[in-house]
Amino acid sequence: MDPNLRLSKNLSSVQIEIMRRVRVIAFIYRAIGSPVVGSVAVLVLIFVAGMMVSLEHIKDNILAQTDWSSRVSYGVSSFEHTQIVVQAIAVGIVVLGGFIMFNSVRTVRRSGFVSLFMLRRVG
Repeated sequence: MDPNLRLSKNLSSVQIEIMRRVRVIAFIYRAIGSPVVGSVAVLVLIFVAGMMVSLEHIKDNILAQTDWSSRVSYGVSSFEHTQIVVQAIAVGIVVLGGFIMFNSVRTVRRSGFVSLFMLRRVG
C-alpha cells in the first residue's frame, strides 16, 4: 500500500486542509524566492496598479511638491485615500520588492562574489 494513501486515511479533513495550505505557502515561498519569478510578480502588480490609478499623474503630483516633507505628506495622504485593493497592491509591491532584495543580497553573500571587490590591505 502507498504510504501517502495510508497517511491520508489517518488524517482528518481539517488536517488535510491545513497541510494543503502549508504546501501552497511553501510553493509560493519557493517560487517567489526565485528572483525572476519575484520580479515578474512585482511587474504584474505594478501593471495592475497602473490599470487602476494613473501612475503618470501620481508621478507628476509628487514631483510638483517642492520639498521632501510635502512629498512624503502627499504620498501618505494619497495612500490613505485610495481604494483598499490599490493599498493591498502597493503593500504587495513593497513586500515582494523587499523579499527579492533580501534574497538577492543573501545569494550574493553566499556565493562569495562580493569578496572579489573587497579591497584588502597588503603588508
